[in-house]
Amino acid sequence: MKKIILTISLLFLITSVYAEKFTYIIPAKPAGGVAKWATIFAKEWSKELEKEGHSIILRHITGQRGRKGFVTWYKKHSKDNTVIIQTNGYNNFLMSKKWKGFDPRIHGQTIGGQLQGTFVFKKTNVTPGVDNVAIIMHPNAFVDAMGHILLMCGNNSLKISIKCAKSNTRWVPGFTTGEARKAFLVDELQVMRDGYFHANKTYKKQIKKGIAEIWYTHGTLDNDGNIIPDPNAKPDLWFENKFKEKWNEPPAGKFYDAYSMLLKLRAGLGKTIFTKKDNPHYDMLVRTMQATVNNKSSKKVLDKRLGTYDWHFGTDSQNMVSSIWNNLSKPVYNDMFTVLKTFNKKVKKKKDLF
Repeated sequence: MKKIILTISLLFLITSVYAEKFTYIIPAKPAGGVAKWATIFAKEWSKELEKEGHSIILRHITGQRGRKGFVTWYKKHSKDNTVIIQTNGYNNFLMSKKWKGFDPRIHGQTIGGQLQGTFVFKKTNVTPGVDNVAIIMHPNAFVDAMGHILLMCGNNSLKISIKCAKSNTRWVPGFTTGEARKAFLVDELQVMRDGYFHANKTYKKQIKKGIAEIWYTHGTLDNDGNIIPDPNAKPDLWFENKFKEKWNEPPAGKFYDAYSMLLKLRAGLGKTIFTKKDNPHYDMLVRTMQATVNNKSSKKVLDKRLGTYDWHFGTDSQNMVSSIWNNLSKPVYNDMFTVLKTFNKKVKKKKDLF
């Protein structure tokens, strides 16, 4: 009996000594899609972490469209074993030419994440590109704007695409995502993009009544980093299929190349969690994250609220990051940035790209 008590005491002591409180930095406002994903997942993940004596707290760092959160981690916490971060600001930081040599394959280690997809809605009584429509021009909707223009205008030069983008289309700035949702519902906007959580909730009534419909879905990625149809929508709604149906050819050209590279960054890395390189807690973090998704009760919650997109963990996550990043060579990056800068200047008219 004494041996049993001693063993239990030692186990408790070991657990207490190594128990950690992890800080999960979310570079986004609590009401946004990135934060909602993190909050929903962290609630389930904490159950597995607690089994091993650990806990997790969320820290929202808002500002500069996510870059402030990433810079805070990079400058102050990138050597801290107990701080992990969501990739929202990380993507924006990298895509604004402020990365200064940061490479996620070298300076970070991906714990895991979920592939994602984005839905684009429109009012049923309008045809974008034909009718006069108002579309949100929001920092987080930049890749969506490129998808809209491709579908409306087809494969064209950058100059012609931009000219087409300005005809019969009002690009409306100034809305937060939450304000834009409300504006769409009251018909101040006729086109709106959103994630699975809101696709299944916010627009449900209007779709049922025939007031709104899904215009197209961007798709998601497979484990090799290729763009594929969204598993949560009908295949004929996928951007690639909608484009071929309308224009009788597949999308191609520099404008499309920039769109697809940005989409890969968002779909593959947008809902991903990473930490410092060589974190001694890495294996435990990967193990508990995978256990969360494998738990039937948690998976039911995650599927319902986040969609049935694939998950990736550990080595598979690292391979996912590498498969995307290996394609982002300097010539590809420069070509993409040239397209974005021109598009930004002529259509969005903002100083920054995001």
